[in-house]
Amino acid sequence: MNTWLAHASNRGYVFHDFLWTKSHYPWPASSYPHDWIPRTPLNALISGPSAGGPWEEGDTTPRAISEAWFDVVCPKSERKFIHTRDIKPQLSSADGKVIFRTWKKLLSDAPERCVEVVAGSSEEEPFPETFDIWFWSTERSVSLWDEFKVSPVSRLLETSPNVQSAVDSNLHLFRTKLSGPQVRVQASSPRKALLDPFDEVFSIHVRRGDFKEACLEHAAANDTFYNWNLLSFLPDKFHPPPPPPGINLLLGTNMSENEAIFLDRCLPSAESIVNKVRKAREDYLHEDSESAEPVVAASIKFKKLPSSRPSNGRKTKKSLDVLYIMSNDRTEWLDDLKHELKKDGWARIVTSRDLKLNVEQKEVSVAVDMDIGRRSAVFIGNGWSSFTSNVVHRRLVDGKEPISIRFW
Repeated sequence: MNTWLAHASNRGYVFHDFLWTKSHYPWPASSYPHDWIPRTPLNALISGPSAGGPWEEGDTTPRAISEAWFDVVCPKSERKFIHTRDIKPQLSSADGKVIFRTWKKLLSDAPERCVEVVAGSSEEEPFPETFDIWFWSTERSVSLWDEFKVSPVSRLLETSPNVQSAVDSNLHLFRTKLSGPQVRVQASSPRKALLDPFDEVFSIHVRRGDFKEACLEHAAANDTFYNWNLLSFLPDKFHPPPPPPGINLLLGTNMSENEAIFLDRCLPSAESIVNKVRKAREDYLHEDSESAEPVVAASIKFKKLPSSRPSNGRKTKKSLDVLYIMSNDRTEWLDDLKHELKKDGWARIVTSRDLKLNVEQKEVSVAVDMDIGRRSAVFIGNGWSSFTSNVVHRRLVDGKEPISIRFW
């Protein structure tokens, strides 16, 4: 979003390394020097204009640069400083379009070559970002979707070579014996195409570990879904339950009955997961069985062959044979979940811990999971998760159908 704002203001975005807390990295926190903060280069996670990639031909907007290079080409004596404390209070409840226009005008009107947006202290602004967590966690962000989806920032966003190499090296995990040529190519064409194995993959985002605490925090705040998970055309909406008539809840508290409603959607049980996966699979296959129109792409005309595996007695173009569970769970709970899911006839069930990653790929394993979720035929995510929202963004930009994007 910041890259898009910079582009709309005819300025180059300044990106920085991605910083996690030490506990979020896949290695023990004790393995780091006490005074050293681990960091991941942004272009190890993504490619495209946000990480310094080029704009489209004819687009003269300055390219994004690193924070280190900004310090070289924009010494502090040449910068205009805009303090968030002077701007954000008046935008605390404004719609996304108003916020975007306000910042765009500030950046566009500034005559200085270099502009730095300065955050206040943590006491002044716990969340000082231009577009902060309070913005993303409400429907105020949704009004920007139609323009953001078709912006060059979204269209040119790509998978990083590091992440792509991880996906490619694990591709065999997603192939089944039933996978094979699934396209018809014109006889005059020398090209042959094989089915992308992810066309038969159903991915689910199952966050566990410490996530129960986050879910209870969402319940206490009576939060709705996060960012693009709120798009009106997506299924499985969530409306925060109100308190019973006559009961006024203190800010930051909720009733145990309402907490249970949140936990059912935010931290679903194994039984709920099995039922949801089964229903979403049926919905997707049933929706696609209604038509089998040819698709025309470039000079190649092709039509997916009907699957020989029926769903509810009818044949479908699509089949979903591989289930991928992206999860941070490392306990027997995940093994038990796989056991229950296998009863629904999946040819193969793969989990995040089955991936073989080298040390560089392991550092961006979250982005690897996100890319698998992007490419999969169907994806179920967690509505309160920014991870899920990012997958939703890329799936929709790629042209995936809303019925293929579900939430617990």
